[in-house]
Parts: sequence; C-alpha cells; structure tokens
Amino acid sequence: MIKRIFFLHFLWIMVPATGSIHVSSHGLTNTTPPEHIRKNLITQLDTYTNLPTVVSEMILHYLAIPKWVMTSTLNPYNKGAQHVFCGKTTALSAYHDEVTFWNINNNSADTRMLAMTPDLYTKTYLLRSGNTTYAVVSRHAKHAGSDSGDDESGLHEQDITITIYRLDKNGEDLKCNEYSNTRFFALSPTMWGGVMRKTKRIYLFNSATEKFSSIKTTLHKPTLLAFSPNGTRLLVGNDHGLCEKWNTQNKERIKAFNLSIKATAIALSNEGRIAIAWDTYLALYNGREPLSLETNGNISTLCYSPDGSILLALNYTLNKNVIERRDGYSGKVIQLLASNPQPTSRGPVSGVGFAIGPDSDKIVTNYLDGTLALWQKVPSNEYDINLSGASIR
Repeated sequence: MIKRIFFLHFLWIMVPATGSIHVSSHGLTNTTPPEHIRKNLITQLDTYTNLPTVVSEMILHYLAIPKWVMTSTLNPYNKGAQHVFCGKTTALSAYHDEVTFWNINNNSADTRMLAMTPDLYTKTYLLRSGNTTYAVVSRHAKHAGSDSGDDESGLHEQDITITIYRLDKNGEDLKCNEYSNTRFFALSPTMWGGVMRKTKRIYLFNSATEKFSSIKTTLHKPTLLAFSPNGTRLLVGNDHGLCEKWNTQNKERIKAFNLSIKATAIALSNEGRIAIAWDTYLALYNGREPLSLETNGNISTLCYSPDGSILLALNYTLNKNVIERRDGYSGKVIQLLASNPQPTSRGPVSGVGFAIGPDSDKIVTNYLDGTLALWQKVPSNEYDINLSGASIR
C-alpha cells in the first residue's frame, strides 16, 4: 500500500492540471525503473481505473512501454474479414473467395479472386511462406437433419472439409491437399493443424516445406488447438481441461497436464508460456503458480507476439468484441486497439480478429465494419501527452 501511495504522489507532483507537454528522454525520467518495480507496476496498472488517460500514459512512459498508434487503414470489404495476416511489408485479408494484398509501405492494395465458388458456409484463412501465399478454405459438410451453425471463432459443430491452395504468381490456384471430416483447427503464420472427426489424429500442413504430417494425441475429443508463433510447438486441449504440448518438428509430446477448466481460448508463446481464458478469467502459466486475472468479459481468441511481449485478446464485453493489447508477462490490459480511437457516442466498432508481424513491431486489426487497421510502435520517449482538460487530484 505504501508503494502505491508513493507512486500516485509521484504522479501528482509531476503533472500539471492543464496544458500539454512533450515527453522525451529529457522529460519525466531518464532511466527505466528497476525491474522488480517495473513488474509490480505493470501488475498493478489496471487497478487505477479512475485515473485520467493521461496518467495511464505517463505510467506507460515511466515503465518504458511503447505506445502503439494507428498509422493507416483499409476498407476492402463492407464487413469484417474472415482472417488477416501481417508480414513485414504486406498484410493480407480474406473474405470467402477474395484475398486482398495490402502493401503497408505505400498503403496500396490489390484483391485477387480465388478459383472457387463460395457459399454461405465458406471461410478462408491465410498462410504465408516467404512471398508465397496459401489459402485455407473451410467448407461445411451439410448433414440431413442437422441445423447446427458456426460460431464467430470459425469452429463448427458440423464436419468441415479443408482445402489448401497455393496462390501462384501466374494467377493459378494450385490445390495442395484436402482434409475431410475436420472438426477443429488452428493456424500459425506458416502452419495449419486440424483434428479429424472420430479419431485422435491431428493433421499438420507446413507451408514453409509444403509437407504434410500428423500426430496422434491421447486426449479424448480435442476441441482447442494453438500453435506457437513460429509453428514449432502445438498446444492441444479438450473440454475436460486436459492439455498436451507437442513438438511439431519431431512429433514428440513434450508434456501433458490437467487444468481442470473448460477453456474458451488458448495461446502458446515461442518460449513455452501458456495463456488460457475461461468464463471471465485469464490465466498465465510459466511453469510456476499460474497468474489469474478477471477479464470483465469472455475472451474467445488469444495470440502471443513472436517475442512474447504482447498478448492480444478478443474480449466480448459491453455487448461487443474489444481487441485488447495486454502485457505478455502480466496479462494486464495496456491498450484497447479500437477502430475509432477518438471517443464517439457509439464507442469502438466491434473487433473480429488480429495478426502480429514477424518482428513484433506491427499489428493488423480487423473490425466488423470492414476496416483493417495497421498499428505500429511509437517509442515511449517520443510521443506527446496531451494534458488539456485533465483534472488530477
């Protein structure tokens, strides 16, 4: 409690009531706080719910946490894309039979039509290896007497057929392979994995090698899959809280464990850290006692950045999906990545999904109104803090 009072007092004496300042390396502080203080403040950050935004931004500056700003947008569709991908210079989005290539350096875009006829149940996802793009097309296998629908995460109650196409430069779509009776699946930037119905076998496609392989899990009816960003690890879970971590390169199981919860979303970092969401909670596992947080909503999607510093979450709260940038180590919300950052009467547009660049320096977000947004880091010692109208007491 003493530390918290001291920290708030520190902010009080450093911040004027109104006006604006430019925070630089010659501003509030020239040094990053000791690591144990930094981690403690990150953990406590979201308890300061009644503080003005400017104070939160000053906390982030003090902690040397970069701010992310929306640098450009694109509206290729009139509704949210089904999947987005973020590369170093190119972002991609897919909707049914359309794949849009967005050059994020000059903000130009081209759309390519896939050689297929989509229907209401067709969904398209994207893989990338070098300059080669792969379209993973999901189709329902309709069964008589079944009226099960699909949910927003792309996981279906009915069986689906997965077809993987390679989009060649000459405009041809070459079918790599087809998987029937798939139940659940997951993607990393270069890997696809799917569970075959009525079996315990998970089939894998590696776009970097165009090779197919499989692993046989011991779990009963797996329902959750998550790759690490580099695709070398796979996390498998089921409704009973049982999980397995696999090495996708040598097909060996690394470990098995019981979470005793029914998770709604899971994520795996390149270093092996695990994030799991259920009900209105989020838990982070790092081989020690798990760190649990309340989320004030239901998280349906989680994703770690390649460097593990960012954990993105799609959180259904206040009747819409909010895209949250969380600290990858503490799980605390650092920033909401809203399509309309300026406050409006209707608030931010509901989010659909997101993707993180391979260098962890870019994020592409996808919204229900069809907007794609590119977010990039601004170093914490180079952005303006606007104190106009702030009241700090």
